[in-house]
Amino acid sequence: MHLLNAKGQTLRREMEKRVAILLQVDLAIDKQQTQAVIAPLQKLLTSDPHDTACRYQLAQAWQRLGQPEKYKREMERHKHSQALKQELTEKNLEANRSPDNADVRDRLAELCTELGKPELATMWRQAAAACRRLPQPENQSPP
Repeated sequence: MHLLNAKGQTLRREMEKRVAILLQVDLAIDKQQTQAVIAPLQKLLTSDPHDTACRYQLAQAWQRLGQPEKYKREMERHKHSQALKQELTEKNLEANRSPDNADVRDRLAELCTELGKPELATMWRQAAAACRRLPQPENQSPP
């Protein structure tokens, strides 16, 4: 119980830090201080490279600063993260519809790993292994 409480407090502090940084970014944007948003957004993206909102804001800042290559790079990363998250959503829905499908759970584990969510990846790997231990219908052979 103590471990869960400590983890919850850590998550809350991280979220509060993220909100504070985003407020700094919003203030800088309001003051048209585009250069001032670069470092805070990059800091947030260091801890979560798939934060699509921050990635998009960073791309927009590079565009306003006349940096088309950096804008393009960030938009490509943004698009990649969006695609991963979209597939994660689709596979979650598929997992709900197919509770015994190990392959879907394997893919969910891969997506979670790529999105930097190791605990979820472990959970999906365990779920896939559990699916494989289920009795297989007679007309199918186990994978």
